[in-house]
Amino acid sequence: MTRKPTSWRFPACATAGLAALAVAGCQTPGARPEDMPADAHVAEAAEHGAEAAEHAGRYDEAAESIRRVSLAGVAEGCPNEGAKLPAGRCFALEIYNPTERHLTDARRHEKMANDHAAAATALRSYEEGACKHFDPAQRAGCPLLGQLERVEPLKNGVRLTPKPGVNVAAWQAHIGCHLAFAAARGAEGMASCPLGLRGIDAATAGSAVELTSNDPSTTAKLLSLAKTHVD
Repeated sequence: MTRKPTSWRFPACATAGLAALAVAGCQTPGARPEDMPADAHVAEAAEHGAEAAEHAGRYDEAAESIRRVSLAGVAEGCPNEGAKLPAGRCFALEIYNPTERHLTDARRHEKMANDHAAAATALRSYEEGACKHFDPAQRAGCPLLGQLERVEPLKNGVRLTPKPGVNVAAWQAHIGCHLAFAAARGAEGMASCPLGLRGIDAATAGSAVELTSNDPSTTAKLLSLAKTHVD
């Protein structure tokens, strides 16, 4: 039976395999999930939340001040005698709230905090969905170790072919999990595994897996790192 190809493209709003991540990513334009690991998003959310609280505390609904507002288009004479600016233009007096900008800033930081929190949740949900059959140690382990028969260069990446006897379905599922793990946790400690590189796409090609990137430097790293995993 022919296996249906699977794609692990990160990020992609239209990729069904990353539905949870894609929905959250499309809904958080101020903080895309792929920009940083989940913990970094949480830290950013806390920072923006603190900024929002500070600005909200500096807003005074009852504060009032008066400012001059230039009146454009007045042909002759001013509504109030002597109400002329140095250039001869007329002005009116306007009452405004000088702390209004703090309310605007509070709302902006609150939105950013919510966006980062949503991005963190999306990344963690992505990992849990892709790794539900793998324990923590398996999630962190590079699925290529001891599993590759050969690595073939592609125009913008590499094709990884497993050794005979490898459980292809489990191996490919482990790759999908590790990609999600790296996206959610960051690639620290994964320097030797090509799956930890940012901005790569992965898709099955029969029993093989193809890793690709639009960045030439990343493509070169993919080939270099993948070759180190062939016995």
